[in-house]
Amino acid sequence: MSKDKKTEINIQEEKSIEKKASISDAILAIGKSEAKEIRKKADKEAKEIESKLINDAKKEADEIILKAKVEADGLLKSQEMSHELAKRQAMLVAKSKMMDKLFDNAYEKIKTLSEKEFLEFIINLLKDEKYEGTEEIKVNKNDYKLYEKLIPKVNKELKTNFILSKDPVNIDSGFLIIGKYYDLNFDFMEIIELVRKKYETKLSEELFN
Repeated sequence: MSKDKKTEINIQEEKSIEKKASISDAILAIGKSEAKEIRKKADKEAKEIESKLINDAKKEADEIILKAKVEADGLLKSQEMSHELAKRQAMLVAKSKMMDKLFDNAYEKIKTLSEKEFLEFIINLLKDEKYEGTEEIKVNKNDYKLYEKLIPKVNKELKTNFILSKDPVNIDSGFLIIGKYYDLNFDFMEIIELVRKKYETKLSEELFN
């Protein structure tokens, strides 16, 4: 092979190598550019993901805090309501016990009146009632002796002719007037209960307000 021919081959090989190197550089350059874009995009996506994660975490944290606050407020409100309810119930129980004691004492006081006071009490009960004045009066067995002394005095005061029956009635205290058409009930326990129904609210307001 001549020297010129070898030289031409070498030149072509060098050009081929240069071409390959140029193509490699181009590919590498493109690769670097794409890699840069990919990295840039990846960085952007990473930041977006990071931002989203942070926002989601913050949102979740805010929701947890809000939920905890709502639950705490609800629990506090519930405790306050329970406390207020318990307070009202305790007050109602106290009022009821006070009323029980008040009317029980009134009932016991009637039973322990002196003979003179008891006579006045009976007369006051009968003054505004409608009756013939000749009816029978019945009492329990234990009070018979007391009424045996009092009925004549009642008749004298009210200008009546009541008759004390020897047949006892089953009441704790008080008396019944047995009429021809209807009876009058002066059971002291029932009288106290009627008074309580009528005046309990007013008495409670005066005592507790």
